[in-house]
Formats: sequence, structure tokens, C-alpha cells
Amino acid sequence: ALQFLPPIETTLNPTLCVGENLLVNGTLYDAQNPVGTETLTAANGCDSTVQIALQFLPPIETTLNPTLCVGENLLVNGTLYDAQNPVGTETLPAANGCDSTVQVQLAFWHVDAGALVYDLCPGENLIVNGTEYNAQHPTGVEIYPYSNGCDSFYLYVQLMYLPEYRDTLLATIQPGETYTVGNFQFTAPGTYTIDLTASNSCDSTIVLVLDETLGEHTASSPDVRFRVFPNPATGWVNIELLGTGQLQDVRIFDLTGRSIDTPVVDNLTLFRLDISNCPAGIYSVGVLVDGRWDFVKMVQISSN
Repeated sequence: ALQFLPPIETTLNPTLCVGENLLVNGTLYDAQNPVGTETLTAANGCDSTVQIALQFLPPIETTLNPTLCVGENLLVNGTLYDAQNPVGTETLPAANGCDSTVQVQLAFWHVDAGALVYDLCPGENLIVNGTEYNAQHPTGVEIYPYSNGCDSFYLYVQLMYLPEYRDTLLATIQPGETYTVGNFQFTAPGTYTIDLTASNSCDSTIVLVLDETLGEHTASSPDVRFRVFPNPATGWVNIELLGTGQLQDVRIFDLTGRSIDTPVVDNLTLFRLDISNCPAGIYSVGVLVDGRWDFVKMVQISSN
């Protein structure tokens, strides 16, 4: 009587990581071919049947998308992510021994910028964001943060200082007359310093020189009289003889006595003198009449 050995049947159903495979009896099993039957030779010489059914762990995928401050970066798995490299994919080992995929996508807080250009009078300052700006520190950058500590706004500060206005005014005054500058009135000859508010709202200083004989002069000869006008003058000034004689020469001197201009004059009674190249200041005008030099005490010349 024949006797038969019992059939040998086994099942092979391992759990693999995504992407892994298993080679059984020369056949490759993977995610595309997870199930099959293989016939092998058992130890007793008979065939044994192996039922194969692979299982796969679910893929582990995460997203890393933090919002960073401008200028910050993040190191992931040895790769540096920043504003120039904000996106990428990293593969890391999971706790179950399989690979996990991390999608990196950085975002950055938005930063705005603006400029503050401010006109100030000499000596003034401006406080911006707790920082004092003045003539010694006229420029800078102020940074305003978000509540999370990141920078949100850059303010570029630039101070512009208006020019300091200072001038000298020379005028005549006769006994009993009143000379008015702004809200100030003067009744006697002298030199006065007047502080006013200029058109740009800054302080201005005027030195007022009042003289009884300014601009009109009587020489040693009672018949020789002349005047200089307008006074103050801007760009030009007239020299006019009021008595007899001929105007032969004119020279302009500064207060140090240095001659700064010698125009050509030839026997005139009225001469128009170009003073546009003279800096603002007080000058003396020398006049040669009939061979005699005489001088107007002082003439104020304002530059253009």
C-alpha cells in the first residue's frame, strides 16, 4: 500500500517599508507585485508551496513650513534653507526603521521701508523712535518690529538744515525820525542786533546800522555833495553828484581798507556801479571829484 507525505504549504507575508522589495525563488516581489505562489523543494525531497502576500507600512510624509524673520535660516538634515533656498525635500529615518519624507517650504515676514526727510532750523533736533537726530547725527535707519520680534518696517531718516539767515542793514536816520524793522522801532543812530523770524520760520538775525549821514556826503568844499543809492543795494548802486564838479574816479573798499573794485569813470555826474560780484557786507565808496577824494562812511551791499 502506498503512503503519501502530507503537503507542505507555508505563507510569507512580511511588512515592508515603501520602496522595499523581496526576492523569493528568483521572483522579485514589491509594491507592484505583492502577491504570488512559489514552489520550492522541501528537505524531504517533495515540493513545498509558499504563498506570498507582502504588506507595506504607510508612507510617512510631513510638511515643514515655518515663517521666519528676514535674514533668518533653518538647518534641516544638514541642508541650509534661507531666502535664497526656501524649498526642498529631505529624507529622514522614522522610528519604525523606514524613511520619512519632509517637504520644506519657508516663508518670511514682509518688511516695508520708507523715508523721512525733514527740514529743521539751525540748532534744532528731531526724536524718531527714541533716537535723537541733530546736526552731528543727521541720518540713520530706524527699525520697527512685529509683535513676534521680527523687523517690520525700516525708516530711513535724513535731516536737512535750512540756511542761517544773517544780514546787515545800513540806513540813514535824521533827528526826530523813526526807523522801523518788523515790530522794532528805532529813533537814534547806532548799531542794533534784531532777532526776527524768517519766511522759513527759522530765526534770522539782522544787524542794523543807523547813521545820520549814510549815503550822502558833504566834502570839504561846500559845493561838492554826492549820494549813494539804493542803500542797501543788490546787484548795482548809483553814485550821483549833487553839487558842482565832475565824477572822475570811484573805488570800493571793504572794512579792512582793501580795494575790491576800481571801475573806469570819466567825468560823469551819475555813475551806475555793478556790485553783483561783491559778497554781502559793509563797504566804503571812495569818490574822486575835481582831484579830491572823499568817502561815503559805509555802504551796505547785499549779494544777489
